[in-house]
Amino acid sequence: MDSEAPVFDSEAYDLTVQCNSSINTDQLNDWLSTNGSASAIDNCGQITWTNNFNGLTYTCGNSGYADVTFTASDQCGNSINTTARFTIEDTVGPTINGFPSTPNFNPDCINIPILRFTSFSEISGDGDNSTYLEGEIFKFPQVSEEIDAILTIEEIVNASIPVLDDNSIGPNSFKPQTAFSLSNVGDRAYVQYKIDFVETNTNTPVIIPEFYSNFNDIDGLPNYTEVNWAPLDSDYTFNNPTSLSFTDEDPWVVATGGIVDIPNSPSTNALANFSSRNLNTSSISFRVGVVALTSNPSGNPRWHSIDFACVSNYENSTTITDEITIECSDLEDAETLTSTDDCSNSSVEFTETRIDGSCDYQYTLKREWTATDECGNETKRILNLNVIDTTAPTFTVPADITVECDVDVNNLSITGDV
Repeated sequence: MDSEAPVFDSEAYDLTVQCNSSINTDQLNDWLSTNGSASAIDNCGQITWTNNFNGLTYTCGNSGYADVTFTASDQCGNSINTTARFTIEDTVGPTINGFPSTPNFNPDCINIPILRFTSFSEISGDGDNSTYLEGEIFKFPQVSEEIDAILTIEEIVNASIPVLDDNSIGPNSFKPQTAFSLSNVGDRAYVQYKIDFVETNTNTPVIIPEFYSNFNDIDGLPNYTEVNWAPLDSDYTFNNPTSLSFTDEDPWVVATGGIVDIPNSPSTNALANFSSRNLNTSSISFRVGVVALTSNPSGNPRWHSIDFACVSNYENSTTITDEITIECSDLEDAETLTSTDDCSNSSVEFTETRIDGSCDYQYTLKREWTATDECGNETKRILNLNVIDTTAPTFTVPADITVECDVDVNNLSITGDV
């Protein structure tokens, strides 16, 4: 006779996933089929698992939760229960579609500095120059003349850093390696870096008037692909066509690669690259990582490459910018933009503010589009239009005429308007 219930090795655990366009069906089914990762043993026979899942409780859009009780029963009817929650959250704003862009524009690379990332040393952390942990700080000396770069590992999510910077290809690139651990389709792993530029020897912040960050070789495999994040408020240029897909996730523009690996792709491969322009900057943050396309993807670690040099080899390029200068005669009504969201419906609200200049036809228009989804997440895009008037007035001079000497030559009605 068996009167003893099975015993848990591990109980079910809560799982929270980011809402996606497939309503997270694969992730939910994986979680249910593995009993919330619970496991049990029984001394007298085989265990049968059941659960009481009966649908999600929706909170906004397609996000919601389900409290599920998993039951492990032996062949004699003895059972034990464990309960866990599956949550679909939506913390990502919509993507704004149709934001104005500048076609066929390649960066002007005249007098643009090249920043070289070569040797580095740890200045805050565990004291080990070969381990790279969240919160640690490293110095790259002389990235430009009398300028050092202070690099902080701001955040590590589902990842680790086997190599901080590989200089085997060239010193201009910052080339870290990311190892990752992902379970479900759509899961992301990334490292967020911050670079502060300071004077050599004094550590006084330095503002660099203009430089470029080129995110190179953003590619992937059928089971995962690379993702790079750049500041949303920067101008960025990409090839058209491109193998990348771009989304807005305020404060980031997110570039996701395809599923074809491009071995040893340098910055010359414009199809898998994009450039971010940095103006009057003393500090920048960015992320590099991957997203899972299948459950439990393999094949890591992954190299990333960011060149700090101006690249102008894009063909049929497209540039997204937040500032445009335009003649007053060329000014048009604002574009009607739309938005898309993986989790719910979304809408776009538009506002326009005029900032007067020195004359009636020289001013700035601040055009702002705000996309909001059903969960209250927002994405903003701002375009500053500097309206100028550099065209002198024109007039038509009448043809020469001959008048009698007794006619008033100051009478303009004789000759017409000037």
